[in-house]
Amino acid sequence: MLRPLLLAVGLLFAFLPQDTLHAQCDADGGIISTTDITTICAGDGVPDPVTVTVSDTTGSNYGWLITDTNGVILATPPGPVFDLEGAGTGVCQVWFLAYENDFAGGEIGLNINDATGCFDLSNPIDIIRTGIQASQISGTLGKRNNRVVVANRVSESITVIDSDHDFVIGSYDMPDNGEPMYVVHNQLNNTVLVGDYKGKVVAFDGVNFDVVGSVDAGDGVFHMWLSPDGQQLWVNNEIDKTISVINPNNMTNIVTFDIPADLMADYKPHDVIVMPDNSAAFVTMLGGDTVDYVIKYDAATFQETGRAEVGPDPHVSLTDQNDMLYVASQGSSELAVLQRSDLSLVTTLSIPNAHGLGMSADGKHLYVGNISQGGMNATYTVDVQTNTLVGAPVDAPFSVPHNYAVANEDSKLFITHSGMNYMVSYYSLSPTPTLVKSFITGSNPFGLVAYSYEKTFTEISICAGDGAGDPIDVVVTGGSAANMGYVITDTVG
Repeated sequence: MLRPLLLAVGLLFAFLPQDTLHAQCDADGGIISTTDITTICAGDGVPDPVTVTVSDTTGSNYGWLITDTNGVILATPPGPVFDLEGAGTGVCQVWFLAYENDFAGGEIGLNINDATGCFDLSNPIDIIRTGIQASQISGTLGKRNNRVVVANRVSESITVIDSDHDFVIGSYDMPDNGEPMYVVHNQLNNTVLVGDYKGKVVAFDGVNFDVVGSVDAGDGVFHMWLSPDGQQLWVNNEIDKTISVINPNNMTNIVTFDIPADLMADYKPHDVIVMPDNSAAFVTMLGGDTVDYVIKYDAATFQETGRAEVGPDPHVSLTDQNDMLYVASQGSSELAVLQRSDLSLVTTLSIPNAHGLGMSADGKHLYVGNISQGGMNATYTVDVQTNTLVGAPVDAPFSVPHNYAVANEDSKLFITHSGMNYMVSYYSLSPTPTLVKSFITGSNPFGLVAYSYEKTFTEISICAGDGAGDPIDVVVTGGSAANMGYVITDTVG
């Protein structure tokens, strides 16, 4: 089911303190009004400012809220002007809030109907967001669409971002109220594979995001990685303490096997990545107070062939441009560089709370996340050719910068902000990141993947229903018949 999403318009609450304190609840949210158009075309690249005025208010403190139609708080902006361009289709409501100091429950993600203390809301102003609709005319091939898919762990959905035009396409439910964790893309059949913590992997069509299949794995599905040849999907099952290897093309389970017996009592499988030549996989084992492990497995026999001690809470990355394995250990605040052949240590870089990893497609730069400092010094850039840091760390606009994906031919970086957040931040790369904007996705955005696929249609974006003409001039070359004409269809013909 496609669900509307909203673009973040600001996350700082605006307070206007007054001198008078009330012995009883005299708060009055007053009346708000606007003369601007409140039916907007979100996602067409044109700003949609809405100026709101307020009158007849009473209270010691004031602020603005934007909620959905059920009262869930989506944003607490500092005040007009409000611009929801790019937020996706749907309806949201703007409110003015007057309150006293005992007010509680006005944070993003909570329902204002559950708030407590002395407060009062104004009348709402509904913002109706119509969306861009694409007319499709067959005949143009070769251009690629770029997409970023985000797993919303608490919302039980995935969110799809058009990373060519930088707007949210929509959100799509997991089947059976699944708990989505991590996401990979299978280029062979253009499917998006989503791990469900409840014990399976779900395949979505990479164009329209219909569910096209699923396969059982183990209980507690966590990190996953697809082999470069698209033949093996390695899945870590943290509750079962097993590893599943799945054929992603026919959605069958090739094998599920236990982690090493000597680690079974205290450890569980966590992160995973596959060698560029598909010959081996590296799986991290999480659970030690001071030492965790990286295990190397043969991808044909599924037997352990190597092991290395690493710092606590390790995550892994690699590139086909060298023979190194990069291990970020949050507990020891370091990035270890290991030889992939024997897992011997080459060097270490000091990076606070090193966690998420995003490797550029050209294998030249690795982006490493500092997950635990509230967004300060959030992202470090590593030159993979020299294994040295590039420039200064870059701040993030939100806390818990978790997972990283490099997109659009290494020109963009997307970061999920997990926990109580709803946000994905987006940066341009040169090669260090520069913040561009943020997207509201679903609750607790977790894993994500960036991918591209070839267009089979020419897409023409229009804003239908805004009263303005949308002429399309089509030129035909070739073709021969006694009778010819145009046909307009939906996307299934």
